[in-house]
Amino acid sequence: MSCPIDHETLVRYWAHDLFDDEVDALDEHLFSCAACSALSARVAALARGLAEAIPTVALGRDVERLRAAGVATLVNEVHPGETKVARFPPDPTVIVQRLVCDLLGARRVSIDLQTLDGRSLLRFDDAPFDPTQGAVLVTCQRHLLEFGEFRDNPDLNIVVQREDATGQRHVDTYGIQHRFD
Repeated sequence: MSCPIDHETLVRYWAHDLFDDEVDALDEHLFSCAACSALSARVAALARGLAEAIPTVALGRDVERLRAAGVATLVNEVHPGETKVARFPPDPTVIVQRLVCDLLGARRVSIDLQTLDGRSLLRFDDAPFDPTQGAVLVTCQRHLLEFGEFRDNPDLNIVVQREDATGQRHVDTYGIQHRFD
């Protein structure tokens, strides 16, 4: 392991994009090297800050807060059973997937981001939602899609499961094809 550890390796580490043997070697080095451990802690804090600043599953107020802070956002409205392209421009932009569904009477919503063959990449049980908006919002960020599982699988199905007050479940699937300019 070269010291200091390069920034890209630490980003890949915190994005869970390293092989097990690479993780083991990095963990061993971080345990014994204070300088690299401190650098890793800064990258981890940045990753946590990004996740908190731009939630993957958002509410309308979250999107408005991003816009007010000057974050470029594009909205991609998708209806159940539909597949839409989410095209990222070269500049840093957040694409908000507006997944249209009937949320009136919903008491619980879960969201599962899946590969096209049905393998779950990221799941949110008890996802936040606003029943008056008629959609759930999922944010896509170019820099996150270029790491980990998403790098090799930019085309996703997003499965939204809603449970109503009677316990009945409703499932809708939305296809998203990510493209990069």
